[in-house]
Amino acid sequence: MDQKKVGVIILIISAISFGTLGLWGKLAYSVDLTPLQLLSARFTFSGAILWIVGFLCFNNKLKVSKSQLVFLFIQGGLLYTITSYSFFLSLQSLKVSLATILFFLHPIYTYFITAFIMGKKITMKKWIALLISVIGIILVVDVSSLSTGASTLGIFYAILAGLCYSIFTVNNEVRNKELSSFISTLYIVTFSAVVINILAGFQYDLLSSLSTSQIGVVIGISLIGTILGILGYVIGIKLVGATTASVLSVFEPISGVFLAFIFLDETITKSQLIGISIVLVAIYLVITKRKIFIKN
Repeated sequence: MDQKKVGVIILIISAISFGTLGLWGKLAYSVDLTPLQLLSARFTFSGAILWIVGFLCFNNKLKVSKSQLVFLFIQGGLLYTITSYSFFLSLQSLKVSLATILFFLHPIYTYFITAFIMGKKITMKKWIALLISVIGIILVVDVSSLSTGASTLGIFYAILAGLCYSIFTVNNEVRNKELSSFISTLYIVTFSAVVINILAGFQYDLLSSLSTSQIGVVIGISLIGTILGILGYVIGIKLVGATTASVLSVFEPISGVFLAFIFLDETITKSQLIGISIVLVAIYLVITKRKIFIKN
């Protein structure tokens, strides 16, 4: 199997992992965890697991240079932290569907950054795939259910989350080639944990005071929604590039819809099924090597 196909598979697994975040969020709220408590426990537990694995398996590779440390702080302590926290803040005043649409504008930001700032050429096929995927996402999250009284601040948070995630994606492609995917993930999660805990006021007894049900949610969101998601995304970007990775991330809202259907008894509408089909077409355009010929 060639590198691109491996990268596509890894990115799909990563997107599905991220797609569980909505489910873990619903479960967290049902067991009385606040967004900041959930994020604090999520990154703290994930960081602890990664450091244990790091010392056991990568002990001689954990050291990074000062410039790499600064880069990883920007990625984890700033960009990924702002992405996560902003998205959860947007959910306090927006419906999940609207917040998801605004956040999943990030492939557009990624395309423009790579095309105009980095000078990277984007093929016609990928532009078409981008347009199709956006249409598909709008159908998947069911725009007809959106409320008209959306909070301006909530909209700002959702857009900010998508923009920061786009910059995070491009940075990984441009500046993260010399670091292993595991080491990158380790430091990104660690810096996210430090900054989130500063925002949360360093609740040292948080993990020890969690109930059994709360611990289950923290373990799930840490292993699946964080470690597997971020590690897969970092690996995938190295294998296929930022623009392809950004388009393939549309598997996240699709998996989120199916998980909600299976575990939360939420229904899947006809428009959502059509949207899912459209997104799959967009993904095919990204991963296939066939060229699109436009006749005059």
